[in-house]
Amino acid sequence: MPDRSPYIQARMTEWLLASLMISWGIAVALPGETLGLSGFRLLVLIAPEPVWAAVSIAIGAMRMTALWINGRWRRSPLLRAGGAAWGLGWWLGLWWLLWAGADPGTTPSALAFYPVLAVFEAHSVVRGAGDSYRSGALGRWRITSG
Repeated sequence: MPDRSPYIQARMTEWLLASLMISWGIAVALPGETLGLSGFRLLVLIAPEPVWAAVSIAIGAMRMTALWINGRWRRSPLLRAGGAAWGLGWWLGLWWLLWAGADPGTTPSALAFYPVLAVFEAHSVVRGAGDSYRSGALGRWRITSG
């Protein structure tokens, strides 16, 4: 069996981001009103807590599946890039909804770290897209001139 540790180390940021997404979803799924604070009011107006939890867990699990598959299938970097794009949208969406729903004169602490997560997601999108190109994952979809 090949040693997968260099691969895991190279994708550690992506594993971390997927784990955070699943953890966020689990925290929201726990009993009680996790999104009960006033800063989360826009989230609750859009969908109830179970929906937010399910979406977060689903995206995180999809990303972990893509990371596990990566390297075993030629087009798998596309899955990684797509998952990171979903993650980028997720963290930016949460950041915006928390910012827009915050009480005047208050700054939710989450506004400090959701943009940081989004930056690392953007890096992961670029990295996955680059890996897709280098692996030939785009294959027949490549546009050629002439």
